[in-house]
Amino acid sequence: MFAIQFDEPGGPDVLKIREVPRPIARDGEVIIEFEASTINPADVKIRNGQIAPRAAHSPFTLGYDIVGTVVETGGSSLTDLPVGSRALGMSAMAVSGIGTWSQFVKLSADSVAPAPEEFEAATLAQLPLAGLTALQGVQALDLAEESDVLVVGAAGAVGNLAIQLLRNRGHRVHALVRSDEQAERLPAEIDRHVGDIPDSVVDAVLDTAGIDMSDALHPGGRHVTVVPGSAAVDAKLIITRESGAMLRDLVRELDQGLRLGEPIVYPISEIRSAHAHFERGPERRIALVN
Repeated sequence: MFAIQFDEPGGPDVLKIREVPRPIARDGEVIIEFEASTINPADVKIRNGQIAPRAAHSPFTLGYDIVGTVVETGGSSLTDLPVGSRALGMSAMAVSGIGTWSQFVKLSADSVAPAPEEFEAATLAQLPLAGLTALQGVQALDLAEESDVLVVGAAGAVGNLAIQLLRNRGHRVHALVRSDEQAERLPAEIDRHVGDIPDSVVDAVLDTAGIDMSDALHPGGRHVTVVPGSAAVDAKLIITRESGAMLRDLVRELDQGLRLGEPIVYPISEIRSAHAHFERGPERRIALVN
């Protein structure tokens, strides 16, 4: 089977398409045949050496998100993930060392959820990592009803989903972005801020960009970051964890109107060009398809 790998950190040119052995599912595991994934900032940081995967060694296989078809299961208890069904999952690659940019991906069944058929694979592949990060960040805030919440980095993939999740839960959302152009793309119903925000105006801050906006908090407000190494050093750090149960929750949110944008799509065979495009800073997400 193919896999996208690199031996030593560097630019997009270090990425190689290789033939590697196909995995075998053990009890409680599933194997998903690759249909689509996305490029996330963590993929680039791992490729260029800013992040070193804890449980892996060279060569490294990249990738967090996966949408595809279940082709093998270990054990007989996976009744909602039968062979031939569509699934989506997230592999915490920086922790587990298991990347999803390969023809067949082995994951714990607990990390996988049934995938809705009505979405294009490239669109749906935007959900796992960004959605789990946003949902776990929102849950970590442990908010009272109708709180004022600032989302830092609101124009990004995680920030966009966090805004929607917060609004769906009845909170008043403030969004911090870098430019007027980004602000114009945000929902008109939220308070949009470019570059800065007044002091002491919100009950909670969710940092998705690594920026310290703690001055915006009321005294005693809640502060969560999903960015390792964030400048928000006093914020509670959330490291996104795999969760099939939460992915099921996010799929239900899709049924209730959670929106995923239309990505820019590259064949996975053009992975170097896709990475180069990502590093130029596109305003839409980049999906990879087989």
